[in-house]
Amino acid sequence: MENLWKSVADHADGPKTGIFGPSSTSWKVNRESALFLGAGRAALLQLAHPWVATALDQHSNLRNDPLARFHNTFRVVFTMIFGTLDQALAASRHLYHLHKRIQGELTASVAAYTQGSRYRRIR
Repeated sequence: MENLWKSVADHADGPKTGIFGPSSTSWKVNRESALFLGAGRAALLQLAHPWVATALDQHSNLRNDPLARFHNTFRVVFTMIFGTLDQALAASRHLYHLHKRIQGELTASVAAYTQGSRYRRIR
C-alpha cells in the first residue's frame, strides 16, 4: 500500500490543495449539498450485499449510532477529497487500517450466500 500512497502523492494537485485540487471534478461534485440526497441511496445499495450488511452489523456502530457513523464516513471522505495532501493521505491510511482487520462470516443464509460463508476486506 505504501507504493500506492506514494504514487497518489506524486500525482497530487499540491501539498496545500490535496489530492484533487479546486479545479477537479471531485471538488466540483462533492462540494454540492445535493450530494447528501444520494448518500442514503448509496448506503442502501451497499447494504443490499449480505457480506457488507453483516460486516457493518458486526464491526461498526451503525445500529447503535447511525448518525455518528454517517458523520464519521463523511468526515473521512471529505478529508480525502478537500484536505491538504498530508491530511488526505492520513485519512486514507486510517481508513485502510480500520478496514484491513474486518473479516467474519454470515450468520444466516441470504440468497446464494450460505450461512457461515466467510467475508473479508479485498486487498
